[in-house]
Amino acid sequence: MQIYDSDNKDFPVFSTLRKVYLSQDLIVILIKKELAVRYKRSFIGIWWSLINPLLTTAVLYYVFNTAFKSRFSTSNHFIPYILCGVLLITFFNQSLTMVADSITGNASIFTKMYVRPEIFGISAAFAAIINFCFGLVPLFIVCL
Repeated sequence: MQIYDSDNKDFPVFSTLRKVYLSQDLIVILIKKELAVRYKRSFIGIWWSLINPLLTTAVLYYVFNTAFKSRFSTSNHFIPYILCGVLLITFFNQSLTMVADSITGNASIFTKMYVRPEIFGISAAFAAIINFCFGLVPLFIVCL
C-alpha cells in the first residue's frame, strides 16, 4: 500500500520513469523475445515487415488509381503517400495489439513475482518501433 507524503517532492511520472530505466536490461531481453517470437515460425521471417506494407500499398494503389479513377496527373507521386499512411496505420495497430497482448499474456508472471506491468508494455512498444523502422526501408526505396 502506498502512502501519500506531501513532503515528498518527487513527481510520480519521474519516479516511474526512473524505475523503468533501472529495468532496462529486462526491457532489452523482452524486446528480443518479442521479435524472436514474432518471426520464429514465419517462412519469410523479418522480410514480412518489408513485404506486407508493399503488398498493402499495391492493393490500395490499384483500388484508388484504377477502380476509383483518381484525379492525380502523375500517379507515381501517389505511391509514397499511400505507403506512409500504410506504415503509420500498421505501426499504430501493431503497437496497440502487441502491448495489450504482452500485458495479458504475461499476467501469470505478475502473480508470481513483482514485475512492473509497464515493463512489458514498453518492451512491446519498442519492438513495434523496430518493426516500423524495418518498414521504412521500402518507403525510402519508393521515394528514391
